[in-house]
Amino acid sequence: MDFKNKKVIVTGGAGVIGTALIKKLLERGALVRCFDIAPKPKNFPDVAEYSQRDLSELNPFEFTSYDPDAVFHSAATFERTEEDPDFWEFNFTNNVLLSHKVIDASRFCKNLKKFIFSPFFK
Repeated sequence: MDFKNKKVIVTGGAGVIGTALIKKLLERGALVRCFDIAPKPKNFPDVAEYSQRDLSELNPFEFTSYDPDAVFHSAATFERTEEDPDFWEFNFTNNVLLSHKVIDASRFCKNLKKFIFSPFFK
């Protein structure tokens, strides 16, 4: 896909992989909007939009109003070595529910041509 002047949403864009992806998309001329629950990284590119949000509470309008050509969904909870009972609710909210909200919102984006789901689970 040619990303020049294409609107792209990246979820989970504050991490190492997300920031590298955003950098590559910007090099290819994409217009990027990032959503992440984490605060905006200090080295985050000024030309990309950043929204610190809990996507498990996503309002579909936040995606449809931007009307992206592509969505890279990489927001997820991971890097756990020991699980406790409280983790199961956290895991459901930040992986299953969050992904459902992102996929559901994306299906209403009229210009969407690509949806790339890339969970980074150990």
